[in-house]
Amino acid sequence: MAFYHFHHNKARHVKIHHGDCPECNEGKGKQTRSGRGTTTGNWSPPFNSYLKAYQDANTLARQLSVRVEDHDCIEKMRAEKSLGAIEKTAEEPVNS
Repeated sequence: MAFYHFHHNKARHVKIHHGDCPECNEGKGKQTRSGRGTTTGNWSPPFNSYLKAYQDANTLARQLSVRVEDHDCIEKMRAEKSLGAIEKTAEEPVNS
């Protein structure tokens, strides 16, 4: 199960996705089939856990002074309890 994050250039956020999400498409996105870059932003490399994706997204968000958000696919997994217990870092996230 891979997780990715997408830095959206205009929307001022870094959003975490699950690789199976159609909008993520295993880090290729729906805008392009050729690679990780799009006209609107960039996908991260894959992470093997939500926590690792969150930590990397949070580091990037701090550097860019933007917020971190979970995509709807993550919220759905959380609601279905298929994501399990998610513990974020002890460090305060950008969006709190």
